[in-house]
Amino acid sequence: MRHFSQLAVASDYWRRLLAARDPELADAGVEGGLVGARARVALTALVLAVPLTVLTEGPGQRENWVGLFAAAFTLLVSVAVLASVSRGWRPRWFGFATSLFDVTIVSCVLASFLLIGPPHMAVNSRTTFEIYFLALGATCLRYDQRICLIAGLAATAEYGAIVLFTVRRFDLNSEAFVPFPYGMFSWSGTIGRCILLLGMTVLSMTIVSRNERLRVLSTHDVLTSLYNRAYFIERLREELLRANRYSRPLAVAVIDLDHFKSVNDEWGHHAGDAVLREVAHLLRSDMRRTDIVARYGGEEFALIFPETTGTEARLKLDRVRQHLSEARFDIPGVSHEMSITFSGGVAAAPEDARGVDELIALADLRLMAAKKGGRDRVLGG
Repeated sequence: MRHFSQLAVASDYWRRLLAARDPELADAGVEGGLVGARARVALTALVLAVPLTVLTEGPGQRENWVGLFAAAFTLLVSVAVLASVSRGWRPRWFGFATSLFDVTIVSCVLASFLLIGPPHMAVNSRTTFEIYFLALGATCLRYDQRICLIAGLAATAEYGAIVLFTVRRFDLNSEAFVPFPYGMFSWSGTIGRCILLLGMTVLSMTIVSRNERLRVLSTHDVLTSLYNRAYFIERLREELLRANRYSRPLAVAVIDLDHFKSVNDEWGHHAGDAVLREVAHLLRSDMRRTDIVARYGGEEFALIFPETTGTEARLKLDRVRQHLSEARFDIPGVSHEMSITFSGGVAAAPEDARGVDELIALADLRLMAAKKGGRDRVLGG
């Protein structure tokens, strides 16, 4: 039984790992891509300083020229990537591509050593091999364990392929290579390096997993698991910028549960919390994946409808209101099934307002008007 339980846990982990990304974590990964692009430029500049320093002290060995060329090329690519993401070009696959590029450029440098010197340079290089760890560490900025995993497996596979090719092509411990300036070849050392790469991969995935949990805690409401007010404001600002840039409609709604105080007064806060969770689940299930639903405070919720006019948002919210009014909640500790309604206000950009504060304020005013007008209704649009 314990064995099957462990298999179930492992299966669930891989299912969640391969599942579609949560939009919020995907957005965080996109933001991390910009940070990563800046870090890549800085790190590549530091790596470039290594062969430059050696070459300024003398003629230098051929591997230093290879390192100089590779670092200079990577720096040019890094600057181009930074320029692209700074202008807003951030496709979802970009993190995978740039992370694979980071590890593959290291592998290319190691492979090039086979052309210019003793083959031991390719399998025993210390300085170049350790750059793998910088590349794998940078994947932590992506908020995506899949990127960490793919980059780590790619680095291990590429290094392993270089070693296997070199061992088949050369007798690495032959006397012809004495005095072995780069050390003799040993399988134990090679396997140890592969284990270190896999260990760094696991560490990167663990760091990302931890960061994901912290991100969720900082952006979600604990009771309802919806987004919290701070994240709602942040996303509204981003969505409004996007709507203004591409001249697309955007609607915002604020809703408040009617007579919710009587639920707490009559049945207690435990029942009130249960009602909030049920309402949150219904709101989330009735919305599109691209809509943003947040607990704004107390029994108040806020919603963002991208690519939606005010009229469309009001009609959609009216359907949700009707759905909620017809629902019956079986709340623990309450002797009968409970029903509840809400009042709401809708504001739209650009016709109503163009700023975050103005949109929310107008939606809130219309919510108050709906309350005064008899409740269980949505105004605006």
